[in-house]
Amino acid sequence: MPDNPNQGLYDRDVAHQVGVSRRVAGLSATLSSRVELASAQVVEALRVSRVTATRSPSRVQALIDVVKRVSDSLAADMLETLTDETSSLVEYEVEFQGRSSRTRGLAHPSVKEVSREIGTTPVCGRLLSEWCDDVAHVLFRRTRDSVRLGVSEGFPEEVLVTSIVGTRALKYRDGAVEAVRRDVGGLAQTVVTRATVLAKISLFELNDDVYDREQWCSVVDGSTSGPCRAHDGQVFKLGQGPRPPAHWRCRATVLGLLRGSPPPSRETYGRWLSRQTPETHDDVLGPSQAKLWREGGLKLDRFVDRTGAAYTLDELRTRERAAFARAGL
Repeated sequence: MPDNPNQGLYDRDVAHQVGVSRRVAGLSATLSSRVELASAQVVEALRVSRVTATRSPSRVQALIDVVKRVSDSLAADMLETLTDETSSLVEYEVEFQGRSSRTRGLAHPSVKEVSREIGTTPVCGRLLSEWCDDVAHVLFRRTRDSVRLGVSEGFPEEVLVTSIVGTRALKYRDGAVEAVRRDVGGLAQTVVTRATVLAKISLFELNDDVYDREQWCSVVDGSTSGPCRAHDGQVFKLGQGPRPPAHWRCRATVLGLLRGSPPPSRETYGRWLSRQTPETHDDVLGPSQAKLWREGGLKLDRFVDRTGAAYTLDELRTRERAAFARAGL
């Protein structure tokens, strides 16, 4: 075990995130299967309705009503799946963190209470049930609009079907179903991040005689968001730091730090970025922000406010005049 116990915690947590990512992939696949079933039901209802042949307003409305019921059922199925998965995730995470700390006698939070909090408090501004409703509504809205437009313009049935499932030439990425597939992938990542972080924090706070700080840990790569770049590596007193997910599809996590031990040695986002080429800097930050960082000496955490929201370039100019001058902007 490393001399610094927190280094061991960090190393084990990084390896653990591989398992978490597999949970994301599995959950995304499960939700996608629900979407595929719903899309098949919508296509079947469209064919049975014969709206393109009759162009009957009453048949159009009847079809739209069916699609709405399918959409509502999809939302309910996703919510049930996510509710079950969050309970499993919380239990999985609490057990891992307990083992990883290598501290006997840790108090464990109630899986039921933590899971309930996930469903009753907003994540990225919406409740879990609202996210499910909104994602499922994409299929309803796009199908409804396609049906109305197709009937009014006299499109054949197959055109309406491809508007739902997409075209083979574009690998079915141009239909309503693909938009929902992308959304459920984001939903899976966001919910898994929320569940695992909340489970961790609940354990840390329940054992504040063992843990006294928390450290934000972002995934360090070219897809990392502005808020996660800014927070990466920051250490906060227990219970006082910002909590992932910071945004939709957030992959960040937190590490509970043991009392009496320094934070772990790790490559923060700033260190990673400093090893990249100027072209990568421009791609990740944008040309002006990259120049402010490289030549103006502006640290990554200065690009966002305390909530993690990114400042506009004009706001930065007002706040960081010296950095703009150094960068010649």
